[in-house]
Amino acid sequence: MREFGSDLDCWRTMRQRSVRRHLILLFSVTLLLALATGAVAIGFPGGTFFDDDGNTHEGAIEAIADEGITKGCNPPQNTNYCPDDPVTRGQMAAFLVRALGYTDNGGGDLFSDDDGSTFEADIDKLGTAGVTRGCNPPANDRFCPDDLVTRGQMAAFLVRALGYIDDGGGDLFVDDNGSTFETDIDKLGTAGVTRGCNPPANDRFCPQDFVLRDQMASFLSRGLELSVSAPLDRVDSTNGPKVNMLEIAGGQGCDATSWVEQRTDVCSASASIAPGQPFYVEHGWGREDWSSESPAEQLAFISDSTRFDLFLNGQQLALFEEFLVENDQANKGFRFQFYGNLSQTTHRLVGEWVEDDFVELRVILDLDITP
Repeated sequence: MREFGSDLDCWRTMRQRSVRRHLILLFSVTLLLALATGAVAIGFPGGTFFDDDGNTHEGAIEAIADEGITKGCNPPQNTNYCPDDPVTRGQMAAFLVRALGYTDNGGGDLFSDDDGSTFEADIDKLGTAGVTRGCNPPANDRFCPDDLVTRGQMAAFLVRALGYIDDGGGDLFVDDNGSTFETDIDKLGTAGVTRGCNPPANDRFCPQDFVLRDQMASFLSRGLELSVSAPLDRVDSTNGPKVNMLEIAGGQGCDATSWVEQRTDVCSASASIAPGQPFYVEHGWGREDWSSESPAEQLAFISDSTRFDLFLNGQQLALFEEFLVENDQANKGFRFQFYGNLSQTTHRLVGEWVEDDFVELRVILDLDITP
């Protein structure tokens, strides 16, 4: 076993397969566990993304992330949402296609100006569904995928997508008279999807303002009637203390060095914590000399075939994943933060390091909850 430092944390590595492949203990955690009725309820303290903590729309952002409507804004890590960025027409197409489940692309290539766009397939599906009519009437053979979406345009997109017809008598806002989108704005307001742009009065809609990504999350969550609740505050375990850190491949009795030497595939460990206490698990994979890897090797490492899986009492847990490259070292980390009341008995955590869909190491940790 070798230890070396980084700006983020202390990384412990175990040699495996080749000099560049390691099991790695990583730095941070974000998984919520509650066993109120015997079932496991999972969520993320601080939320899925790191750049929206404290944002007014954070609960809505979490809601659309849970539905798969947003995937983040910084692939492949996708740890950020970019809440203050304006929404482009291409992004709007992706949001709505994922939200409404459109699949028909009408044969593709509906517009002449989106060739090569990341969102071309979504744009074709949106056009086939009749939600977009193009951006250059009367020809409407262009979509303008990189143009920013105004609030008025957003109203038209959502009204067509969600089929609103009631305008509540019209003239709900004082600042959209004469707007091409006034009727759509009134329908959106009547449906409760928009509340205006100048609280607490909210008698204005600001139809010419650009829609921001955080605002779009709220529009979508209201329109789709998603359950919205702000996540718990994020616990800083990067710089702060790591309470009840379970190093299941090292610190709790699993002899990782012996595992590497003997090539056994199962290692046993144990730990105990007091009732009601949080606990953390953080592990992952790493490779040195990342730049020397072939594109195929890099893709295989980034893909889901190389991962860390965690099970609690037989149930697989959804984990927070992060990929980063620093000093030519690629690190693929999986973070877990558990809260709640586990019953005062022994619970079984099973961690599996999987490479190329093959379990390289399985660690079984018996966790005793004792006063």
